[in-house]
Amino acid sequence: MFDLVIRNGTVIDGSGGPRFRGDVGIKGQRIAAVARWPQELSPDDGPAAARRVLDVAARVVAPGFFDIHSHADRGILTNPRAENCLSQGITSVIGGNCGGSAAPLNDRMVDRLVAAGREAGREVERADIDWRTMAEFLAKVETAGPGVNFGLFAGQGTVRNFVMGTDARAPSTGELALMQDEVELAMRGGALGLSTGRSYLPGRHAGEDEIVELCAPVAAAGGLYCTHLPSEGAELFEALEEAFSIGWRTGLPIQIVHLKVYGKPNFGKAPRALRMIEAAREEGVDVLFDVYPYHFSQIGTLRRVFGAGLPAGMGPAQAAAELRRPETVGEIVAREVPAVLADRFRLTALPVTGILLCGKTPEHPGRCLAEVAAALGHISAPALVVPDGEIARAEYIGGLIRAAAELYALNDGAVKVSGQMDEGEVRLILRHPLGMFGTDAGVIDGQRDPQGTVHPRAYGTYPRILGRYVRETGTLGLEEAIRKATSLPAARVGAAERGLLKAGKYADITVFDPSTVIDTATPDQPLTYSRGIEWVLVNGAVAWDCGVCTGARSGKVLRF
Repeated sequence: MFDLVIRNGTVIDGSGGPRFRGDVGIKGQRIAAVARWPQELSPDDGPAAARRVLDVAARVVAPGFFDIHSHADRGILTNPRAENCLSQGITSVIGGNCGGSAAPLNDRMVDRLVAAGREAGREVERADIDWRTMAEFLAKVETAGPGVNFGLFAGQGTVRNFVMGTDARAPSTGELALMQDEVELAMRGGALGLSTGRSYLPGRHAGEDEIVELCAPVAAAGGLYCTHLPSEGAELFEALEEAFSIGWRTGLPIQIVHLKVYGKPNFGKAPRALRMIEAAREEGVDVLFDVYPYHFSQIGTLRRVFGAGLPAGMGPAQAAAELRRPETVGEIVAREVPAVLADRFRLTALPVTGILLCGKTPEHPGRCLAEVAAALGHISAPALVVPDGEIARAEYIGGLIRAAAELYALNDGAVKVSGQMDEGEVRLILRHPLGMFGTDAGVIDGQRDPQGTVHPRAYGTYPRILGRYVRETGTLGLEEAIRKATSLPAARVGAAERGLLKAGKYADITVFDPSTVIDTATPDQPLTYSRGIEWVLVNGAVAWDCGVCTGARSGKVLRF
């Protein structure tokens, strides 16, 4: 007898092969049988012999979506049901991306995590962070019972912080050996590989040789190297060459995370970037990438432009009032201009900061900060690249900061910003056969967004792909989209028993209506469930049932 039969569905098995009408029988945690109509599951174990039958006529039955680029991390402990993931059909998430992971930790790092949590208004105690190693953290997740399957990369930035703090220097021979030891310990503890955040601190302080050395234990264990490139805009091509070089030198498979072309001056670079990836593969580098289906990246508030210029505890209304005072703005400009000029990442990112939402000035969304500054008269022309010359640069950056202050004040602080991508290039990257999908989001239970920075991808990534980019625009075929969401990422991290609807595999399954599936989350209202995801099973247990999270916490820890 089957525990559950999913009957009369359109089966898309995740392999990329054609769909067929059929039934899926489940016993315990695994798929026991997949049958094509008119064949029954077996003469003795037909649907009538099942404990539960879901008749899913006109619905697609697919493997559960496998999110290779998640930032679940410590959030899987505070939000173990992972409701936002289940609501969009996700059954597995891989955290530890972009160079940051939940382990290793030391007391200094724990102190900073506690302080940062309290500054953000969260009740965090040292006792809540009672692990130090990768093995200890994964064991804690296992004991907690996650709502989805969960795996983790070791973060190079976290490892560097563990050994060296945030020092902007090369490691000593002894420090490098200690970092290698920590990566090896993480791999033995269950890590899937090493991730880097090459544009984040402290990871960007590392040189290529340092990263190659840290990859040695990963290569010995057969893991994956996963990299957030040092540039996704002006130096994109050079950043790709670094990734390929690391692949050549280490022999590791390379995963480029959330491939994109960032910032209006760089639009048009996607075709060459994809050709470079194709050429690297032809030359022997095992390189693939993931992508999310949005033309705007991480969401923040305009307040981040001011650095430390406004106290953290000051509310938006009070901050807006302060920014209407010329003397306050002058003080911020005097302090922030030298800081921006000294930081090449802020220097190149500031002009192309995208204005996503500002309801009281509706002419500005879609512009970048340099265009807003020109429109408001703070710079002479909407130049999107920082000019040459010390005086010209200082005046230009000062104009951008003054424009940001005026825009913030005009909107009483209600301005959201993000990185900007070109929609046509997003489609090009989405449909490329070497790409797979990821959310670049965390796990969320409930409907709170106190900072106003949750990205709609946290609730809408996969339904957006299926609704907008498969059904509405035809950017992708449905079978190919399912392959990119399931078997391709599962195989990439060595999860051989997942990602396919096949007898013997774990029963991670998503059932959706292809005629209605769509995202509803927006930058303004990001915490809204998608439509059309009807049932989600994690290891055979129904975790999402027609719009309701059942509370089943049947996920497993995925170790390499």
